[in-house]
Amino acid sequence: MSLSRPAKFPLLKLPWLCIKCVLVNWDLFHLIYFATISNRTRRIVQHSKYPLNEIDVSPNSSCKSVCMGKEKNWNFTHDKFEFGDPLILRRNSEPFLTRRGSNWITGNCLESYTAGDPLDALKTGIEFMIDVFGCTVRRVFVDGDKLSELFGLGISTVKVLFLCYSERVNMADLKFLLENINVTDSYVFFPPIPENFSCDPQIFKCRLLLFAGCHSADWVTLELLCQFDVAQMSFTCQRFSEEEIVSYITHWFNSVNRKLEWIEFEFNDPSLENFNIESLNPMPFSEKRRNRCPLVKRWKEKDISNGMDIIRRDGLLATFYVDVTSVIFYVWHKRFPDAVQQ
Repeated sequence: MSLSRPAKFPLLKLPWLCIKCVLVNWDLFHLIYFATISNRTRRIVQHSKYPLNEIDVSPNSSCKSVCMGKEKNWNFTHDKFEFGDPLILRRNSEPFLTRRGSNWITGNCLESYTAGDPLDALKTGIEFMIDVFGCTVRRVFVDGDKLSELFGLGISTVKVLFLCYSERVNMADLKFLLENINVTDSYVFFPPIPENFSCDPQIFKCRLLLFAGCHSADWVTLELLCQFDVAQMSFTCQRFSEEEIVSYITHWFNSVNRKLEWIEFEFNDPSLENFNIESLNPMPFSEKRRNRCPLVKRWKEKDISNGMDIIRRDGLLATFYVDVTSVIFYVWHKRFPDAVQQ
């Protein structure tokens, strides 16, 4: 038996269906390497329809990353290493020395070295993934004091925008970012935002506004809150007084807003007696009127039968519920769960 090196497997000479069967057994990183060989291999991967619909992007710190699912990252860095393969992601561009690695922070990863700007390299990587795999950007994680790093990446639409914690936020950059990126699902605010920050509340055409950090909602006044046209809102640090919360609910009661699904206010030791909602004709719970638990995954097992119900003039029902550390206002667009089919 000969122990000489075996001949290279002529993959590209096989029929398309055979090539596709081979590619199905490759992992994502193998496909990325394969797609950079030539225009033909790039087209082959494009037509293979690998099931990668969304990617996450993080332009933070010295390591700029594209996340491609559970524990699969592609990191672009200035940190030079000796061994790797040159990957050309775009015609007439410099190759990125790339190696496959693994560590406890990033999991299974690709690491690409660039002598230039890592942000430019990250942009090239994003464009490559979108072109080859037809994916969209799901989530962007950006530090509050590095918002400008997001501007040059060519990202105009995301599902979720995470503003990660930082000591300060450049208000001009924040305003520009909010006005120029379309967020289709959720905004998550962690960094403190000064009270004098302002923007058009109609910017927020999304499902959820989550103010998750201390002082991240300092700029949200009662007047601004009443103008948000958002289905779900959560304030995880106490921002509003009892009177302001009642004023917001009264505003909803007198409006035609059918967008709101729920709003949650974290509160220090709240008591139902301190919220004067008598003018809204509150009623105790009735099993004939609504379900005991909200019909959303977040609170599907939370019994809010101790809450007070109010009915608006258009017939829309809502419940004002005071929990141990929060106040929940839940709107019953559907009052009972669907009947279980036997």
